[in-house]
Amino acid sequence: MDIEIRIKDDSTITDKELKDIEQLFNNEYTDEDDVWEKDAPYGFSPSDIRAMAYMNGKLIGHVGAEKRWISVGKSKVKVAGIGGVLVEKDYRGFGIAKKLIHQLIDNLQQKEYAHFGYLGCREEVVTFYSSCGFKRIDRTETLKKNYSNEDMTRSSFPILICSITKDVSAFPAGNIHLHGTAW
Repeated sequence: MDIEIRIKDDSTITDKELKDIEQLFNNEYTDEDDVWEKDAPYGFSPSDIRAMAYMNGKLIGHVGAEKRWISVGKSKVKVAGIGGVLVEKDYRGFGIAKKLIHQLIDNLQQKEYAHFGYLGCREEVVTFYSSCGFKRIDRTETLKKNYSNEDMTRSSFPILICSITKDVSAFPAGNIHLHGTAW
């Protein structure tokens, strides 16, 4: 399988690439009440850097990241919030998502983009993200609800981090405030 991976800052994304990303997501998430928009995809935080997988010129996979300062206990931490992890159904099981994540993290490390990668996910995909180098942490997390300015707090929700410029052992203790929506 000949896959091309492109890492792009959001400022260099073309209109065609945006349409391809929108189509990839709309093929997966078919709820007519929810829409993919560049600045708030399905109400989540946008990406400012993306890893995209192409086969024969067709977008088949995507991972995005957004840089943000979050609060952890009494500390401020710069994270790359990881989101928008998606591979087209026909191409799943070939390691494409893992390759996208690894290449994105490598790029973020080279750019010294953030201290840590950060993501929240469903319980059933924790093992996958752990296999990509993420470590689960048990914390209470406060974030903005999608499509709202209202804070919500959740615990017992899988939160995973990875090293970018700091080792995961340096992640501070304490509850987390994202100061925005999840990714």
